[in-house]
Amino acid sequence: MDPPIARPSRGPPLRASLRSLCLGRLSWCASASAPSSRGCLRCGLVFSLFTVLAFSSVASAGNVIRKMTFESCDSRNQKVIVTVNPGDSLFIRCAGAVSSVPSDINGSCCHDTGARCTEDTKKTYQETFPTAPAEFVFSYGDGINTAWQLKIPEGAKPPYPSFSVGWQGPRTSVVNSAVRTAPQTTVVIRVEGEMESEILVSITSTISRSSGSASALGRKLHEVVRCSATAMLGILATYWMVG
Repeated sequence: MDPPIARPSRGPPLRASLRSLCLGRLSWCASASAPSSRGCLRCGLVFSLFTVLAFSSVASAGNVIRKMTFESCDSRNQKVIVTVNPGDSLFIRCAGAVSSVPSDINGSCCHDTGARCTEDTKKTYQETFPTAPAEFVFSYGDGINTAWQLKIPEGAKPPYPSFSVGWQGPRTSVVNSAVRTAPQTTVVIRVEGEMESEILVSITSTISRSSGSASALGRKLHEVVRCSATAMLGILATYWMVG
């Protein structure tokens, strides 16, 4: 299973605010007198450091994409529990499966822990997330021929739901029995409230190091380099204006 990849969800508005504040500060420095310029230089250095920290926080907080691949959906029963937050996405492939549970997996899910949909436990995604917009697209793909994709609405409110979906392999003969059963892969999805950005940074970093995901590390490194470059440009511009 690939590690979660952090993508910013609230990044653009905050970045725009920081840029506006930075440009305003540099304009004030350009028109300041010499004594004020020295104070402006100190403030500029502090502000540049704050910019790096703020951008790093924005780069770490946000939506998470979780990718899962099951390589033996046709040979045994298996069950996985996944914890997600509002705004997260799931991508699941189930190799060897021939059908999904429920059959209309893009419209409904099972409100139990075993993907055993009944009249009492089967609910639509709109019923599961009543605060989502009416036009919200929750799911598409089947997990068999294409990846099954599920999007948790960013505006999901407590109480957060837990539900399950599944995939079945071809029916096989059971030893010492005439009964033919289909192995089932069950995925239990638990939705929890979004964690604080500081906690999310630590957990994401730990997972990235242990799993060695090149794509996750590459994206995080790209964000850090871009933020650092922005801060350095601010420092150089401040020095140039003061000088």
